[in-house]
Amino acid sequence: MNNRKVTNNSYGQAISTNYTNGGKYKMIRFFTLACLCPMLLGWAPSLAQDHRPTNVVYDSWQCDYCKMLFENKAYGAEVEFIGDSTLVFDATECLAGYLISTRIPDNRIRKIWSIDYCRPAELIDGKLAAYLQSDKLLSPMGVNIAAVASDRQADSLLARLGGHKLDWYGVLRLVKSKWYPDMQQQEGTRNVSGTEKKATPKTKKRSK
Repeated sequence: MNNRKVTNNSYGQAISTNYTNGGKYKMIRFFTLACLCPMLLGWAPSLAQDHRPTNVVYDSWQCDYCKMLFENKAYGAEVEFIGDSTLVFDATECLAGYLISTRIPDNRIRKIWSIDYCRPAELIDGKLAAYLQSDKLLSPMGVNIAAVASDRQADSLLARLGGHKLDWYGVLRLVKSKWYPDMQQQEGTRNVSGTEKKATPKTKKRSK
């Protein structure tokens, strides 16, 4: 026979608690998860550290492409190379321009990141981000590109600001057509950098 205990909850409703072996195992699993969740949540911030922007000193640091001072926190990008060195840019178009002009091959790049326009304290995967190009955005180098984490956010910005949506390769094509028209005519965008020719970038250690 099952041993059952009936209690009342705060709403005066009867609750039946099963104390059979199956019920005990369920309760053990529940309390184990309840204990683990705070620990996992405690680890989450440290795991997220690797995906936060470099601690740029605004009005002091220079973009690694255009050499302008960092001023607007809603725009920016980073490229992380194999070997843990990172370059920082004051706009996504500067990242694109750097990769196009230096012709860095894909196999030297660990990750590209763009600042989330809707959450400037966060970095998003540059290849997976959605982008909006609009004259109302006023990004630092005038190509006026913003990165967001989802197509839905890009659609929302598009409805408010106008312009058109892009993916990462659309950003490369746009920047190449504006800043490197001769190169645009000679070759298509085949990968992140647009070519397989090697170059040695100026690098600096990523701040922890």
